[in-house]
Formats: sequence, C-alpha cells, structure tokens
Amino acid sequence: MLSYIFSLILGFFVGSVPTTYLLIRWRKKLDIRNEGTGNVGTMNVYEVTNSRGLGIVVLVIDVLKAIVAVVLAWMLFGSGDFFATDYWIMGVAGIGATLGHNYSPWLGFKGGRGLATTLGVSIVLGWVIAAAWLLGYALTYAVKRDIHTGNLAASVLMPVILAVVPGDVIHALTGMPSREIVILSVCMAVLILFGHYGVIKQLFKSPVNQ
Repeated sequence: MLSYIFSLILGFFVGSVPTTYLLIRWRKKLDIRNEGTGNVGTMNVYEVTNSRGLGIVVLVIDVLKAIVAVVLAWMLFGSGDFFATDYWIMGVAGIGATLGHNYSPWLGFKGGRGLATTLGVSIVLGWVIAAAWLLGYALTYAVKRDIHTGNLAASVLMPVILAVVPGDVIHALTGMPSREIVILSVCMAVLILFGHYGVIKQLFKSPVNQ
C-alpha cells in the first residue's frame, strides 16, 4: 500500500512542476494564467502566443512529465511483477501526474486539463487508450465541429470504446492486461472531465444567462 501512496505523491510532484508557466514567462514575458483562458495547456499557449512551435513544445513537455512520473515510479517502487503490482504502481503515478498538472500547488492549484498527461501515461501503459480517445474525438468533431465538445465527448467515449473491444484483442495489440487498461481509461476520463469543469459550465450555460 505504501508503494501506491508514494507513487501517487511522486506523480503529483512531477506533474505539478509548472513547466508551461516558466517557459512562457521566459520566452514571452507573459503570465499565461492571466492570458486567454488562463489554462497552461497547449491550446491556450498557441492561441495566446500565436506560435505553433511553442504549442508543440508545451505539448511535448507535458507528455514527457507524465512519462517521467510513470517510469520513475516503476524504477523506485516496482516489484518486478509487471502485469500485477507494477502496472498499478505506474498507473497511480500517472493519475498523480495528471492531478498535479491540473491542480499545481505552484500555480494556486490551477493548471491544465489533463489531455497531454493522459497521452503520456497511455504511451507507457497502453497506446490504445490514446487511440480510443482520438477515435471518439474524430467521430464527435466530424458532427459538431467544436474542439471543446470533441474533447469532452472523446473522454466519455474512450473507456466505452475500450470496454466493447474484446480483451484478447487489446492484449494482443498492446501486451497489456485489458481490464487494467479499461479501468485506467475510466480514471483518466474522470480527471480530464474535472479538468474541463469550466468548459462544461460554459457549454451548458442556459441561453437566459448568456
């Protein structure tokens, strides 16, 4: 149990490092928290700076933060039994990294929305998680043509898509235990939805209040 707690703390600490804030402060002399949506993720950086390069750098760094958290947890607390203990040692670290990224104590418990860190976690623990999210996004965006709606719908559809795919197929594609991948995708979906709380409020705001 202590290994899981330490993994969560480690992941949170790594994910909470305000890399985007520091980068934009250094490169553009801006406090990204006071610009655009106030979000420290890729989309807001791109919209505020109008720099595709900076947006890509932010995306890569946030993905790497999650990967570092997951791998460090495995190295420090793993038992060598990857398909049992170690998968969730790393999964918990990935959840912690996403929490830290979304609610960084260095930024007043504000941050990103968890999409990039989820991608980082899925790179290590099952690429089909990201693939399911992208499929959900593509289907939704084709109909609604709205990025935020696509993000939210994709996050809801991600675990659903993975749940209906036969476990043997997921295991054959990834070498990972399918049940654990589905459970982890549910956790990631919940974190992404919480990270989009402000967006959800805006989308569901009644016309009377607009």
